[in-house]
Amino acid sequence: MYFSDVFDISNDLLASENVFDISLVSDLPLFIDPFLVFDSDKPEYQRLHMDVVRYVSFVRNKIIEGNVTDAQEKEWLHFKEISNNWLGYSVGGNAGRGLGPTFASGALIGLRGPLKDFGKEKYSKGSHFERLFLFSKGAGKDALSDFITNLCHEFLLNFTQVFARKHLAPEQCREFNVRRVSFDYDKERWVHRKFFLPAFNSEYVLLTPIDLLTQSVPWINRPDLFDRFGGMLDAMSDIQLRQSVNDFLDQRLAPPPSHPREKVFRPAKKDVQAAQERALEIYPELANWYVALKEATGEEAVNQSRNRVARADELYRSRVVEFLSSTLRPMGFFEIDVNDRQTLLKTFANAIERHGSELFVGEDGLVGDLSADDVQLICTLVWCADGNRQRRPPQFRFVSDSRAASHFESGSQSNRDKTGMFVITTDRAKKSRIEFIVQNDNLEGIVVASITGHGKENSTVESIFISYTKADELWARWIGRVLLSAGYSVTVQFKDFLPGTNFVEQMDQAIKNGPSGFFVGEALIR
Repeated sequence: MYFSDVFDISNDLLASENVFDISLVSDLPLFIDPFLVFDSDKPEYQRLHMDVVRYVSFVRNKIIEGNVTDAQEKEWLHFKEISNNWLGYSVGGNAGRGLGPTFASGALIGLRGPLKDFGKEKYSKGSHFERLFLFSKGAGKDALSDFITNLCHEFLLNFTQVFARKHLAPEQCREFNVRRVSFDYDKERWVHRKFFLPAFNSEYVLLTPIDLLTQSVPWINRPDLFDRFGGMLDAMSDIQLRQSVNDFLDQRLAPPPSHPREKVFRPAKKDVQAAQERALEIYPELANWYVALKEATGEEAVNQSRNRVARADELYRSRVVEFLSSTLRPMGFFEIDVNDRQTLLKTFANAIERHGSELFVGEDGLVGDLSADDVQLICTLVWCADGNRQRRPPQFRFVSDSRAASHFESGSQSNRDKTGMFVITTDRAKKSRIEFIVQNDNLEGIVVASITGHGKENSTVESIFISYTKADELWARWIGRVLLSAGYSVTVQFKDFLPGTNFVEQMDQAIKNGPSGFFVGEALIR
């Protein structure tokens, strides 16, 4: 259920108006990158950048002047998440925490210290408040996303209002009184305004320009700074600063007295990281040099973001829409009683087993960089596609390698209390391993499915069918568990032949699918 579906707007029209087609079921993990606002040639984006710089400079000046009251701190540096844009990291919804005392405290320290030169930078061409996030390990992309969205709130409201008046029917919209829209510098507080906006479930919908969005990390980010640390020092034209930093690093990373002189000393990676982090604290102007390097490669930022947004659109929209139309809707998934959890889970598992490749597999195997978060989000989007909130999605887990399987196994006891868990594996061997854990630990409400479209891995897994008489069921169960734990794909009556099904047809299908078989009793064949 996407904006284009609910408001009957074509994807071509959205693209022509530079509007990203958001989901109205769950946040999509995209956010506005402030660097894209700065680097654009569009006049409206340049004005937006200057508005952001003006606000941060205002707050910085007030902090340096001193005596910022608790009420002022809350007014200027506490922000609720603007959930109406449906972008962020809340899977299965759009609720978030926003920015509170922790962010405000870090901002006060940063604007009083490392960013006291904000607006008057020595090395970079422009002012970038992302610099604030370079000095703290805990200030992540979610905080940056909340901050920039709040500072762009008025721009996004006007952008959406223009689109609504141009392309939507009056009955699809209504007037909303929106809080904290723009900042009144005379009264030193945020003010409210009314806007004519798309209406969905009694709330307004906020649209975002495609060319301001990115995924994963912003162009200016802390991990990248430390990845480039050595090269940044080498490229630095400030000889005195470069020498000071190198002297500090040499001192911090010197070999211990006990180290043999004839051997080359190589400090541990964590020690190098710690030394570089401390250097940034002592020489905060290093952040300006890093920003200057990133400014010089602005075209790369635009191309990278464009590719990331295109991947997100394919993964979270195009593939989901195709899977719904070709598989899940024809299987009658959305007609199943929302309280019949077992049938819902079994039907969903059947859909993944048959056509999971439509969601997760490309020409060369799994979609590049497919993560557990991707799988969880995609499955949630599919499960909730009709907008029925009573059909609560299960907890989706993705087992893509041995480490993930071991993690599931080590946490199997905590899984015991969880109902409605759906585990997706990349091949039948991992599926068999997870099924063995589920059966061995008597875990209930957990369904396992493999992406059968990942044929390269599937073809290496031996499939075995076990048949037995009632007198030999204990032996059959033991053999089944041993084979499952060894990674085989196993079909066995007690597990796979459900009550009410045709026993003869099930036997015939199992024999056809399993190239190997065990008949437990007096004879053991193959």
